[in-house]
Amino acid sequence: MAEIKKKKPTKSAKLAVSKKKTRKLSKKPWSRVKWVCVGIDSSYYSISIGGIAKTKDGKIRAAAVAKRWTKDDHYFKRLEDAAMVHHLMMELFQIMKVEPQLDEVFIVHEEPAAISHIQKGASGVVKQQIEIGGAMLGGLLRWGWKEIWQIPATKWQAVIAKDLGITAHHSKWNPTKKEGKFRAKEWVEKFHPKWDGHWPDIIRHSKLGMIPRPDTSKARGEQSDDRYEALAIAYFMRMELKKDA
Repeated sequence: MAEIKKKKPTKSAKLAVSKKKTRKLSKKPWSRVKWVCVGIDSSYYSISIGGIAKTKDGKIRAAAVAKRWTKDDHYFKRLEDAAMVHHLMMELFQIMKVEPQLDEVFIVHEEPAAISHIQKGASGVVKQQIEIGGAMLGGLLRWGWKEIWQIPATKWQAVIAKDLGITAHHSKWNPTKKEGKFRAKEWVEKFHPKWDGHWPDIIRHSKLGMIPRPDTSKARGEQSDDRYEALAIAYFMRMELKKDA
């Protein structure tokens, strides 16, 4: 049997675009960048990736993409999708029409479970959520992205809480046990409306689990779309780069 040669990953995001269908591309020309800050929110039900890029001519571009699962998706299918996260990364760069080199991409991942969850004894879902996050990080490293950090949610929450005129303390961030899951959406709508994808809130479906609210549904949202949080995490990374500038 002839030897199968493996293709090496390209360093050009333009050449490595995913074959998956994406939303309609903007009319912006493809651009090289000074940096791209990427924020990732992963859970048992989704991987959401937000990106903020500064092009060589000093313009800012932002977008977000996501992969969602339902209860019908087998756990190993979720792991497979997580390990193939580079497809989502390429989709994000394609939407923003940027061509970053590997060392121009700075990635921040919100840790999939807090230390307190582990100390209390992780449930099966939390355990699998952690494993999904690990498969995703392994996929990023496999394709050559090395500038990766992992942070607790409180880190990025503190940054946008300051803009909102509150603190990340639970008494202000989530006083009635409802606001916390919508803070990132509130922040994007107020301070960065051009980044807003107007994504529907997430509802809890009895058969499918956590899904985007259908147009025909009047169910109350459990949380905002995770892409809002992914953009907020990317913004945290942008602020960190400014500190080092």
